[in-house]
Amino acid sequence: MGGYIAAAFLAIAIIRILKDKTLIAPDVIFTIEWFLICGLASLQLYEFYEVGSKTWLMVLIGGLSYCVGVRLSASKIGLNVKSGEHISHNKRTREIKNDSLKYIFWILGIIILTVRVYNLYRTRIYIEMGYTLAEIRAASYGAFDIPGFRRSSTGIMVLVRKIFDALNTIVIAEGVYLSIFSAKKDYRPIMVSFLITIMSSLSDGGRFGLVYLFIEIIVCIFLERKKERLAVSNYKKRKKRSWMFYILIGVLLIGMVFGVTAMRGRTGDVAIEHLYLYLCGDAILLDRHIGFLESSDMSYGFSGLYGITTIVLPILKHMGIPYPKKYLDVGAIIEQAAIPKKIGTHSVMNAFVTPYYYLYADFRWVGIIIGMILFGIVSGNYYNRAVNDKNHFNIIIYLIISQMIFKTVHQYYLSSSDYVIILFIALIVRKFRFTLHKSGFETRQMDY
Repeated sequence: MGGYIAAAFLAIAIIRILKDKTLIAPDVIFTIEWFLICGLASLQLYEFYEVGSKTWLMVLIGGLSYCVGVRLSASKIGLNVKSGEHISHNKRTREIKNDSLKYIFWILGIIILTVRVYNLYRTRIYIEMGYTLAEIRAASYGAFDIPGFRRSSTGIMVLVRKIFDALNTIVIAEGVYLSIFSAKKDYRPIMVSFLITIMSSLSDGGRFGLVYLFIEIIVCIFLERKKERLAVSNYKKRKKRSWMFYILIGVLLIGMVFGVTAMRGRTGDVAIEHLYLYLCGDAILLDRHIGFLESSDMSYGFSGLYGITTIVLPILKHMGIPYPKKYLDVGAIIEQAAIPKKIGTHSVMNAFVTPYYYLYADFRWVGIIIGMILFGIVSGNYYNRAVNDKNHFNIIIYLIISQMIFKTVHQYYLSSSDYVIILFIALIVRKFRFTLHKSGFETRQMDY
């Protein structure tokens, strides 16, 4: 059944690409990703378990619901672009409106780079002590004991780390935007993003950041290509140099994925099997959790919105408002997803339970349909804004949303406090920009 669903997703992607001439629309990214997931899972390589028909039906209905949401975003049902965000056709620019945002980027970029250098230095010390990168990564999550290893475990330190990681994500997206949409093709910002990503990956063994940066570069390049071409005599020459630079960055990022995998102690066939696990193991892991979800009461939104409630409700608790019972009960559902389960004869996985785990826990099939339609509407709206307005804020948000689409291998975007904090900070920045604009402090639009 997985092969048929993979074929259906591929057909949707091809139709969308041929009809709208785009490779970066949210439904195209989503269906291509899930074509690969379903196709690879159906092969059952490395003695992976078979996925049940009910789980495949969840994947199909959820995917179709997401595509419906994206299409709805192009209609009046979608959110309209607010007046004041639109940039007239003859004034589209390759520079951000407010130069102060560039200064903020460099200040935050230098701070984040400094922290990453320190983390890399600390990791190097532990490696010299004989620990592997996989063990160091496990220690950061409390799953492995390294004497003297310090990790954020208290409430305030966890919040500080999450805010830092959110700023890290925004700065990386900002660096990609500044370089690709720069009229003079200034590669320094994207190199800052590249260095932050590489050092983060080498210090904690994570590989998703490398994939995120790769996706953001591709999405931003295609958004820039859709932009109105200005009459510049050496445009073709600059374009060729730009493509060579971005291809080099892409090759380095892919190489780093395999390099970090090797540093975590997995080489040769073991490394290939490990990457295969992360590419398609989520569908199998979801299938392994179906029985638990069926035996649990519905969580009525507390699972899918856990990223919001886990921030808001503790604050209300300090104000004297007790936790709702459902919020306390949903802890078992969240913890269940973190429990390692066998997804094959020799393979174990945890956490990567897809959005359908959380949405099904909330309202069963209705939760999957409504939750994915809403995600599709939000994704489609910001894609339309990024393409049609070339607004700096909308492009940054869509770059982050492209991460969320890829992250559907893991969870629902509102079930993660990380992305809730990222979107909250981005909205604060947007509000600040419009306040400056209305007050007359924002610099004029610059045309090149």
